[in-house]
Amino acid sequence: MNTEQLFIKNRDLLNEKFSFENREILLLCASIAASKQKEVSCDKIKECKQYIKDNTGWFSVFRGKSYFTLATLLSLLDEDYRAVFGKVKKTFEGLKEQFGSSDYLPMTAYFITQTVEEDQYGQVFRRTKEFYQAMKEKHRFLTGREDVSFAALFAISDLSITSGVGEMEACYTSLRKTSITMDALQTLSHVLALAPMVQREKCERVVAILDGLRSKGIKYGMDSETAVIGILASIEIPVEEVIQAIMEKDSFLKEQKGFKGFFGSSNRERFMHAAMLVSYQYANEIPVYNVGLTASITSVTSMVIAQEAAMMAAMSASMAAAAASTQTNS
Repeated sequence: MNTEQLFIKNRDLLNEKFSFENREILLLCASIAASKQKEVSCDKIKECKQYIKDNTGWFSVFRGKSYFTLATLLSLLDEDYRAVFGKVKKTFEGLKEQFGSSDYLPMTAYFITQTVEEDQYGQVFRRTKEFYQAMKEKHRFLTGREDVSFAALFAISDLSITSGVGEMEACYTSLRKTSITMDALQTLSHVLALAPMVQREKCERVVAILDGLRSKGIKYGMDSETAVIGILASIEIPVEEVIQAIMEKDSFLKEQKGFKGFFGSSNRERFMHAAMLVSYQYANEIPVYNVGLTASITSVTSMVIAQEAAMMAAMSASMAAAAASTQTNS
């Protein structure tokens, strides 16, 4: 079973057991599981949800926007999810001291615990705060709590504050004249800055992919979903191959229940999920800066950062879509 077939199977399993959950979040979790070549276990997700609920307060942000996604990620682990969640809570408290509480912090804590040795948490917290403050200085009104997750990815990398933020700003400036919304452009610049490709080239590749898709009749959205295009633009393969891969995934999706017909997903949503599937397909090939906070962090590899950047881009797009859907329905 290929990734897109597994995605649809996971989507159907989740829809059957969790029909009251936000549709975009279910699609995100289905694709995350598919990216790991795993079939979701609804019983295990329920178990993880209950465990999170039993070990957090009534008003805890762990029961907020990231609740279902975190439960899904925990359910996919080969290791004991209880031990991992204990580390996530500990990491969350460290981040909370720096940033206060927010719906995005639990997922940031999860990514850190899965990437960094425990004795390095303090250093990562400090660098995350420094990166975030530097980002805030450049774009005071655009930088919000949702950017903490990307600040953490930069903190784990071997980029200095100056070079990292400088690369973000160069990418932002280069793409400012496009039709991408300002908030989305900020996130896209974070994704691009994590890749070592020459700044001009990766920005040109973003434009080339979007223009190429448009020429093929695919009017890809210019909001939060562009972060996924940033991941694809960072891969050292021909732009035409990226475009073709998205078109193939889209052709498959629009034949599937829930993605076709009057009551199916919008074209914009379907295009985004097609691109997400392609990003997962190529995640292992995404080149990023070598990671080396200290010689002792031997378990952290550039591949992990790449995969987390891909997942974070997908999460940013899906959570934004979920929020928009909630506002529309309220």
